[in-house]
Amino acid sequence: MDKTWDERSAGSAYKRPNFPTEFKRQLVEQSFEPGASVALIARSNDINAKLLFKWRRLYLAGEYGLPTLPEGVAPKPTQQASSRHVRALLSRKFVSRPCACLRKAAS
Repeated sequence: MDKTWDERSAGSAYKRPNFPTEFKRQLVEQSFEPGASVALIARSNDINAKLLFKWRRLYLAGEYGLPTLPEGVAPKPTQQASSRHVRALLSRKFVSRPCACLRKAAS
């Protein structure tokens, strides 16, 4: 159970916990180990699993410094790679008239 509700007194305002970056990195790197369960790691550290999944996304995007990922985990693709992917899709035959958003992304 989340302990923050128990620690909150009746008259005071709720203040969100501010976790240190090193703590986030430690949990995220632990969650990327083979066979690790995000839910169990989150539960054992009294945080919500959704929060740990958010930290994993931010970690892969480089928000917590350079990622030191275990083998088999790839970082988030760059915008340039995404643009190349859109251009490749536009060049295929099944897209006869691409919508304006795809034409804008390809240029």
